[in-house]
Amino acid sequence: MNFQSLVIRERILGGAHPEVHYYLRFRGAIFCDLGQMDRCYDLWMRALHLQQINLEPLHIATISTLSSFQETFVIALDEHVINQEQISFVTTENIREIYDKICHELDRVYDWGDKPFQTECCEEGHDHSPETDTKRLFLIALQLFLLIYRLNSVRSATQTEQPKQVQAKKSDEETIRTSSIDLTRLINLAKKLHVHILHLALKEGDSTESSRFPNVHVIRGLLYAGADPEEWDESGSSPLHVLLRNKCNRASIAKLLLDYGCSLFARDTSDETIWELIWAKHPSTYSEIYIGRYIKLRGLAANAVMRNYNEETMRDLIPRDLGPFLSLH
Repeated sequence: MNFQSLVIRERILGGAHPEVHYYLRFRGAIFCDLGQMDRCYDLWMRALHLQQINLEPLHIATISTLSSFQETFVIALDEHVINQEQISFVTTENIREIYDKICHELDRVYDWGDKPFQTECCEEGHDHSPETDTKRLFLIALQLFLLIYRLNSVRSATQTEQPKQVQAKKSDEETIRTSSIDLTRLINLAKKLHVHILHLALKEGDSTESSRFPNVHVIRGLLYAGADPEEWDESGSSPLHVLLRNKCNRASIAKLLLDYGCSLFARDTSDETIWELIWAKHPSTYSEIYIGRYIKLRGLAANAVMRNYNEETMRDLIPRDLGPFLSLH
């Protein structure tokens, strides 16, 4: 009877009506509380399908549904780890399906172009910022990638008696190479939408979407998929600058970025190099990652040139193809 009422409401009001989406979400949440996760998933997927067909991109209802999927996946996986409960609801296929829905929503944002968003589509009190909402979708997508890693780690731990360190390393490599989540697609979308995805993943935050970030497995996945470790954001910071300005020291991620080519002498708009930031904020990192191995002659030379020559002089002396590299220093 309950399902029939949902069908009747959709037929009468139409798929674009907010009450149709609300009651699909509401009924799904009830099934979630009852532990009937498969029914919850189906109802929420129906709501998401209708929202993406009938609502404009970045509608608060669509983002809320996508966020609810991610939060529910995390809760279910955490409960499995703590209580050893079944997690049939959290599968690689389900996670990939939601990830694809997020990428589809980001494609819709790109196709929307410069057209204004209708503020009346939002809930009362919601500050509709397309830039903020777009970044939120990218963070949810990265959380789903992390969920894949955690899910593989849990399954590996239950199926093998290998030491934990070996399990983690093997799972990490397999997740990056064989994960059904295509991070390259997300990176390409970030470029089209002018979002610095590596910077986004490296920032500490207190929101649900940014919890557990920065995470070394997510950063490794992005770098492996082609994210640029020397990309600069609007504030003139490299990814490693962003990482080092966090409160917590994450030497493993700093080492990873340096291994992928981030320059130790890259200079931001505040005239601070990576070297100087490490020394000022996280001096223990020097010994943890053996920083001397990342000192390269070309970086020292570029740093010396930028400090001692003005732009006009360099234009006459320096080959043009070295310009982009020098500009990092």
